[in-house]
Amino acid sequence: MWTQKRRNAAMQSRLRNMAMGWLMLIALLMVATAHSATITWTGAGSNNLFTNPNNWDLGRAPGSGDDVRIPNVGSHAEVVVDGGGFLNSLQSNLPLRVVGAYSLSTNTTFARDVVIEGGFVEMIPGTNVSFTTLTIQNGGTLRLNANCTATITGLFTFESGFLDGNGTTNANGGITLNAIGSGLKRIRDNHVLNVSGIATWTGGPLSIEGSGVFNLQGGATLNIQTDAEFAGGTFNNNGIVTKASGSSVTEFNTVFN
Repeated sequence: MWTQKRRNAAMQSRLRNMAMGWLMLIALLMVATAHSATITWTGAGSNNLFTNPNNWDLGRAPGSGDDVRIPNVGSHAEVVVDGGGFLNSLQSNLPLRVVGAYSLSTNTTFARDVVIEGGFVEMIPGTNVSFTTLTIQNGGTLRLNANCTATITGLFTFESGFLDGNGTTNANGGITLNAIGSGLKRIRDNHVLNVSGIATWTGGPLSIEGSGVFNLQGGATLNIQTDAEFAGGTFNNNGIVTKASGSSVTEFNTVFN
């Protein structure tokens, strides 16, 4: 009988612990939900930093799960997106310069220019993002996870940095591959880059790691003006490749179709 009492007591203790665990989880979820909000840029702060609480209508910087809205207001010509975290959505009618690290969990459209300058932008699986123009420089990263697509309607300027993840980038307005900074441009994981229009390669090596693919679409032209190397992955040429300038040979150490 004493053994049965001990078993009952142990069972009750486990049930209490489970209940406390669920209560703590529910409390954390309630706190996160309460924190999430629609927060709007006012640009009233003394600088143009994303993390400056004086630039926002709620008197704080955007936090986890927020829906961020940046209208074309205030005296700042662009917003420097510093800091980091997880945002539900981000809509901007001002140019953005991303130096921080943010993940976005819903489909996103940027109406103005975006520069990822050493920063990190990630789309969670199954979401899409559209850019008017996009520049990646100083080791910046655009990460598209599984079933994610980035569409760039204007020019894509790829100076140095990374296209990461298993998603697809559509450079519908052409691409410039130049050599500002280190000039190393890396396409990693199983990322696919589809290029339409005019692609101008003026400098800096292009490295495709893993099973990445560079697709030069039908009707597109790759104008090579450098002796830099194209290494790794697969290059599918459905357009025209020309060597316009450079003192030596441009090597394609890749699967060339």
